[in-house]
Amino acid sequence: MISDERQLMWAVLARAALTAPSQVRSLISQVGPEQAAHMLTTRGTLIEIRGDLRDAVRRDLDRSAASDGYLMTPDDPCWPARRLADLDADHLDTTAPIALWTQGSGRVALSAHNTIGIVGARAATYYGRRVSADIAGELTDRGWTVISGGAFGIDAEAHRAVLAHGGTTIAVLASGLDHLYPHAHTELFAEIATSGLLLSEYPPGTPAAGSQFLARNRLVATLSRAVVIPESGLRRGTRNTVRWAMKLARPVFAVPGPRRSPTSAGCHAMIRDGEAKPVTSSAQILASLTPPTDLTGGSSA
Repeated sequence: MISDERQLMWAVLARAALTAPSQVRSLISQVGPEQAAHMLTTRGTLIEIRGDLRDAVRRDLDRSAASDGYLMTPDDPCWPARRLADLDADHLDTTAPIALWTQGSGRVALSAHNTIGIVGARAATYYGRRVSADIAGELTDRGWTVISGGAFGIDAEAHRAVLAHGGTTIAVLASGLDHLYPHAHTELFAEIATSGLLLSEYPPGTPAAGSQFLARNRLVATLSRAVVIPESGLRRGTRNTVRWAMKLARPVFAVPGPRRSPTSAGCHAMIRDGEAKPVTSSAQILASLTPPTDLTGGSSA
């Protein structure tokens, strides 16, 4: 069992990393997580952190516990170490989260090989919603876990299809888990938490913000073996996730739509530019994936 002091330690590091990610990672590599957390809470470091960090993280942990949340850390046997480690590659202008705030019973799904991301248009058409639901449902029936961002449109249809098929889905959110966004999906998020998982790198009390959505996209990409785009217009959110998938060497699949449909223009552009492989079914997606490797890994601390 992970001690309260260990949880407090990781919560300190996780909150500090939101302000100074590279510096906190460097400090951990130099002195280890225990000493790094001690230095951050006793001002024994040059990293500038606002306010009393220890008091802030105690509030984080209390708020998380009050909503049946759990801080998942590298101490956890389900921690997806190898997948998250991909975000620390030298060629990427990002770092992996130190810890992940979660709600739900599906943490073990994070370390399984059979996870696939489904994202796309928020203003989805009937065609896009149907494609998203069909592919998500078929993947669920084949034992796959679907990861998405909980947004309107394609994301929500994918989550709902998994739930309807009795599967596990993971929603990666761009806010604290006590500030669920979009608010209209509160009931959907509650259903996801019942059998799957809500996940965020942001502590309780954090409202959604524009830059956090783009940061969230890298987690959807790295936690997935592949990313599927059922429908997408020419907007930056979906394309941003696709670009992260490409940087992380995750295969991308896009479903062609009506040739004049603006909500399929993004899929067509991805296919044309070689960013995505065209598919029309889950069978084609799975046939294109290489045999899985063990992605559970050990602690990356």
